[in-house]
Amino acid sequence: MIGSIAGLHDARFIRNGTEYDSQRAADHLRLKLRVAGSRVETAADFIADCATGSSVTGKPYQIKFADGHFVAVAAFLRKKLAAWTREQNPLSAPGDR
Repeated sequence: MIGSIAGLHDARFIRNGTEYDSQRAADHLRLKLRVAGSRVETAADFIADCATGSSVTGKPYQIKFADGHFVAVAAFLRKKLAAWTREQNPLSAPGDR
């Protein structure tokens, strides 16, 4: 999950109104994961607990892509998780997910 954020070199990450590069965003998410400890047991837990937004202000984290469009970090990671799950279970029926 964090690697997919770190790999977005042309994107900017918005946290509490300030833009950061992909490496700083990944570092911040790693810190939040360490602090979360045992609260995070799954990728879905990580998204909900660490990647949704600021625990201080409640503002959602966002990605600003090079073309100018914005996506919530949590939505981006949920999409990545869904794709990974499909790759791991290619024969599962859509209703099984």
